Amino acid sequence: MIHNKTRSIFISFLVLFAISGCETEIEVEITDPVLKSFKLRTLDGGATGDCIIQNDTITALFTACKDSHCIPIVEGDFDYVEINGERLISGETIVDFNNVCNIECVKNSGEKEKRYSYTAIIKTLNGIPRIDIFTEEGAIIDSKESYVNATIVIGNDPEHGQYNGKIEIRGRGNATWTDYPKKPYKLKFPEKQSLFGFPANKDWILLAEYNDKTFLRTAYMCELSKAVEMEYTVNYQHVDLFLNTEYEGTYILTDQIEKAKERVNITGDGFIIEDDGYYLQEPLYFTSKIMNYNYTFKYPKPSKGGIAENDESFVFIRDFIDSLEESLLQIPEDVDSYKELIDINSFAKWFIATELLGNWEPNLYYVLSSRNSKLKLMPMWDAEWSLGLAAKGGEYWGWHIRPFEPRFDEPIWFESKYFVYLMKDPYFVEEIKKEWRLLYPKLSEINEVISSLSNVIRYSVMDNFDRWDILGQYTVLVMLVSFNTWDEEVRYASTFFNKRKEWLNSILNN
Repeated sequence: MIHNKTRSIFISFLVLFAISGCETEIEVEITDPVLKSFKLRTLDGGATGDCIIQNDTITALFTACKDSHCIPIVEGDFDYVEINGERLISGETIVDFNNVCNIECVKNSGEKEKRYSYTAIIKTLNGIPRIDIFTEEGAIIDSKESYVNATIVIGNDPEHGQYNGKIEIRGRGNATWTDYPKKPYKLKFPEKQSLFGFPANKDWILLAEYNDKTFLRTAYMCELSKAVEMEYTVNYQHVDLFLNTEYEGTYILTDQIEKAKERVNITGDGFIIEDDGYYLQEPLYFTSKIMNYNYTFKYPKPSKGGIAENDESFVFIRDFIDSLEESLLQIPEDVDSYKELIDINSFAKWFIATELLGNWEPNLYYVLSSRNSKLKLMPMWDAEWSLGLAAKGGEYWGWHIRPFEPRFDEPIWFESKYFVYLMKDPYFVEEIKKEWRLLYPKLSEINEVISSLSNVIRYSVMDNFDRWDILGQYTVLVMLVSFNTWDEEVRYASTFFNKRKEWLNSILNN
């Protein structure tokens, strides 16, 4: 063994020997460069975060960084580090991690060098995508009818992103638009766009989720819809929204309910209608003759001249619904007529998922794929008043006097709308039990999805409540629960879901 001092003298002798003219070449072996520590610091020096180095991958969720720019601090056995081919000065160089994919440690000796590459998966800005919208000349979005021209940037940085282009934007919703300070929006792209890997479309929605302080009820709804294998489930993605550089909070980007191949796939003579409590605000509606339900049109669209009052299409769908209601009244004496008009399986799937959510006020969409088809109840939409957030008091929505907690073991849709008649047919009841047996084993997986998602959005919703200080407050009269922390809100919804599934299981197995 050569001791350090002896080794130093020996190497010096070899170097001198080479300089003196000896033709013998000395091979100098370069050890592999190693990255031992990779940290990120905010530009103001206010916070530092550690990255995880595992094999050839560097990962981090740097929640203190409000955009994608931060300063790396690196340590290890190397001569220098390059990020996307550019030399890094540790503790000084500002790096935009929205565009970083490759980090290399370099070690050299003369003309020889060794490199070791790492793939960077570093997320900033709370770990969820950022959407920046800049309206033309800073115009205010104050209408549900008139669009405002704007530019949108989707990514983690207002200057770079997955998409950068022109859009139109307007308000949307009913009470969500008129009654709350945090507003939902409708986006229209000039060409079809595939956002976050979802099927391409021009029309997208930004849900504000003002009353759902968990920001998880829409996710519960969509995951349940997928679990019962509904024909179409809306896509969803949590995002941070900035409007004209102002932070607006956590939003959910999702599909517009409309006729499209990858959304509600129907033929040109098909229909999408909604049992609509706000029918008087729509340009065209009809009222069913027997049960006095009010229906508005998603397709054909009255605003585009696709349907008008008392034209052939209007008369067809109005008469179809009247015939359906008449056939439902004949149950249980006649349990065959209604089966010619509705897709029983879609009604059973919707019922199971909506009842499990305890959703008092979903949007009910009915789809007739063509004039020769059966009516389907789909897709699921609007989970705002679900999982114990609201309850029905008497004949009105919501409670006039709030209880401490709504009951999780209270049936909602068993005797609501058309289900009060369908439940009189043993065949339909068995269809519901069959769908429940298929769904029940999948519910633990849904809990895992929601738990994982809550970890992803955690830091975003903390910023949201800095922007909208509503934790510990009732946002509207019908709000039944209000907790001081987001974790309590999430735990309440999760507990409600798990208690309700066991209660439903006992009911449907009886």
